Amino acid sequence: MKKIGKFLTGSIALISALSTISFQTVAAQEPIEITFPSYKTGQNVGAPLFLGQIERFNAQHEGQYKINVEEIPQDAYGEQMKQLALQNDLPPIVHAAGSGSVDIQWFNDVVVENNLYYDLSGWLGEHPEFTDIMIDEVEEFVTTEDGAVHSVPDYRVRPPFLYYNSTMYSPETPIREMTLDEFKESLGDNKIAFMTGENAWTTGIFWSAIIANEEGGAELLSSYSNGELTDLTDPIFVSSIETLKTFIIEHGTDNTLGAIYADAANAFMSKNAAFIANGPWMTGDFAEGSEDKWDNDFNGADVKGDYFPGNIGIASYEIYGDWISASASEEEVELALAWFEFLLSPEEIEINILAEGGQTPNYEPTEEFNAALAEQTILFEIQEATSDEIVYVPNILDLLPASVSGNDLARFLPQLITEDLTAEEFAQELTNAAQAAQ
Repeated sequence: MKKIGKFLTGSIALISALSTISFQTVAAQEPIEITFPSYKTGQNVGAPLFLGQIERFNAQHEGQYKINVEEIPQDAYGEQMKQLALQNDLPPIVHAAGSGSVDIQWFNDVVVENNLYYDLSGWLGEHPEFTDIMIDEVEEFVTTEDGAVHSVPDYRVRPPFLYYNSTMYSPETPIREMTLDEFKESLGDNKIAFMTGENAWTTGIFWSAIIANEEGGAELLSSYSNGELTDLTDPIFVSSIETLKTFIIEHGTDNTLGAIYADAANAFMSKNAAFIANGPWMTGDFAEGSEDKWDNDFNGADVKGDYFPGNIGIASYEIYGDWISASASEEEVELALAWFEFLLSPEEIEINILAEGGQTPNYEPTEEFNAALAEQTILFEIQEATSDEIVYVPNILDLLPASVSGNDLARFLPQLITEDLTAEEFAQELTNAAQAAQ
């Protein structure tokens, strides 16, 4: 609040001064306020953590900052951000490229190329405590050739896992130590919760593991960066597509055709499927308090998790983070940076990892965190299973152009399953779509 000069005398002057003081006091007490459009609401798997973070941030900064959340469907989020960018009216904070249908290619070609982001390099330079915990490869990835940083570097990687219901499937050998053929033989009549709708997320993860199990497949996947894969006619891809088709036909659930994420999750949590490939964030659905998502005597305590057959992990250091739009005002930037600092506090980091998992090579957790993690059976067991033998490959959904993984894959997968397309034809259709997207 600006200082008021010498106390004024005279009734009119006194009233005027008091009015000014009153006005300035009220103005000073008004918090900086923004609206944060987000798809992490409602039934979205990320909603519990995100909305809890918003609530804690607002409480911690009451009277100073306030974030209001605008609910947007996940499928519509990316397109809405594109439209707002055209109008130079992006919100102060935008979710990471590659998440919530935000097109990675659009982000690079439009946002980065046209400097529509707020450069975070200065902020990071002032906070070595943050850069110390961030993954060097990720920090390098989000840094441009000019040294600008377009999005918040991550401090963790979150490889998806293969979850299974131990009351339906109890292998003598850990899944990660099996070959793909041994895993298939061990399935019996058990089903896998595949998707052919939306971005075919659970199917894409499993397909990535199949490719990595092909001779030369891991190297082939690792030779591409995000959005660069435009030719799937390589024999390795074609062979993996044939294998994927066999898995879906023989072990897909009855609702696989057209299944969106909610269908796949429901199939697993109602014991209609014994397996689902998904990220560590799904572990929250298996915890106490999530019983409203369970059916048919499903119990989250029965869920186990492992890496994929052949010691395959799905992970990449090409990780985008949330970012600040260049059109944000000084006050909005101040709030956004305070939000990022809040998320990078030890307390929030540990809440985040316990809720959604992940590996943090540069962050040293507290003893309280380690004790709490030991109670999170799935995450603890997977952490114990992590070793130098795990071969990490990128998710093919990240390597394909966003329009292909987000739309075309779901268009052609049903035709593969109904055998209206051969593996070669399916690969060619995706190739055509990927090249048209360039």
